[in-house]
Amino acid sequence: MDLAIRTKLSDMLSALTKDRLNQIAAACELAGRSKLKKQELADALVQLLTEAEFPQTSLQHPDIPEEIRELLSSTDAHAPEAPAAPEAKPEAPQATAQAQTAAASVTSPIRASYQRTITAPRRPVTSVKIGRNEPCPCGSGKKYKKCCL
Repeated sequence: MDLAIRTKLSDMLSALTKDRLNQIAAACELAGRSKLKKQELADALVQLLTEAEFPQTSLQHPDIPEEIRELLSSTDAHAPEAPAAPEAKPEAPQATAQAQTAAASVTSPIRASYQRTITAPRRPVTSVKIGRNEPCPCGSGKKYKKCCL
C-alpha cells in the first residue's frame, strides 16, 4: 500500500481516543489489544488495515469510522491488479480422478473420526477441589494459596 495512505491512516487513528481505538480494534478482531498503549494500538491497526489479507467485509462494521472506510475502499479501487499466474497445463482426466480418489481415501477416515467426536456424549469433568492450605499440585512444594491461587 502507498506510503502516503499509510501515513494518512496513521494520522487519522492517532487523533482518536484510546477507547475509540479499542472499539475499532474489536471490530477488526485485533488480538491482544487490551495491553497496548495508544500509539502501539494505532500502529497495529494501521498494519492490520493495510494488509492485503484483511477482509473487506470487516470494513462494514459500524465501529469503523467512515473516513477510514472511504480511504481504504478508494485504495482498493486504484490498486494495480496482481499479475496473472502462468497458465497451467491441463491435466489428464485420469490423473485428476486418481488424485481425487486418493484424497477421498485419506479424508474419509478423518471425517468419520470427527463425526464420532462431535456426536459422542460429553462427560462432565470430575476433579477434587484443592484446599487453600494443601500442597500445590504443580509440585513446587508451596501451599496452594501461596503458589497457584
